[in-house]
Amino acid sequence: MATEGSVPTDDIPPVSSLKGIRRLSKTLDDALRLSFGRLGLTVARRPRLTILAVFVFVALTAIGFVRFRQESRGDRLWVPQSTDISKNDRRVRELYGDGIRLEQLVMVREGADLATKEELGKLLDVVRTFEDTVSDGGLRLSDLCLSISNGEGAEYCAMNSVLDLFVNPSDLRANDSFADAVGRGLDSLTDEQVKERMENGPFVTWSGAPLDKSEIIGGTSGSGATFAAQALAHVFIVNNNLVETSPGTEEDLDSIEWETAVRD
Repeated sequence: MATEGSVPTDDIPPVSSLKGIRRLSKTLDDALRLSFGRLGLTVARRPRLTILAVFVFVALTAIGFVRFRQESRGDRLWVPQSTDISKNDRRVRELYGDGIRLEQLVMVREGADLATKEELGKLLDVVRTFEDTVSDGGLRLSDLCLSISNGEGAEYCAMNSVLDLFVNPSDLRANDSFADAVGRGLDSLTDEQVKERMENGPFVTWSGAPLDKSEIIGGTSGSGATFAAQALAHVFIVNNNLVETSPGTEEDLDSIEWETAVRD
């Protein structure tokens, strides 16, 4: 019960509770003082032994750095190595190698129309440069890519490309290049025919495999004579010949050599 100007007695803890809290606080304080006091005396009496003990402790806790290495392979960085999927993946690599990877060339020009013979010719020039480049070690794109044949002598790199739309399957020739086959197909078409082919297909590769229009032509607008595209894609498939160049790092040295020659 409280009167005007007084403190409500209901909010005041019992005296016994306050004594218990003080007693606990004093006990902890005394224990900490005693512990650190003893530690201080030990250090003061045996400074050399203390320093040695610190060095030994740090060395023991840091011993894991002996096996430290930087890991750049995503499948080994994120997937626990003791799991079944990791063991199966390693077994597949041992038996079948590292498979393939995709090299992508995307031609983009915002606000411009790339669905013309002239622009496709520029993309074709880059592809021709890829085909003609020879590295210092004598490597060509044909040595690196996954090659497929039509069974009649024509053999090109496997790819998904907008340029596939302009290869005439009946005009494939032995010892011919993909760029040459595309060039002959483009030369026989007008801009209107180029637009019609890019808009309506048929969307198949030179070998007859289906193509996804959305993966090779982007930013489309209009129809017929007004059809336009702002992005063209050329994707070729190369063999993935990885070797471990340093702990945790695998690289395809042949591809790096050839790609360096392309940049130079």
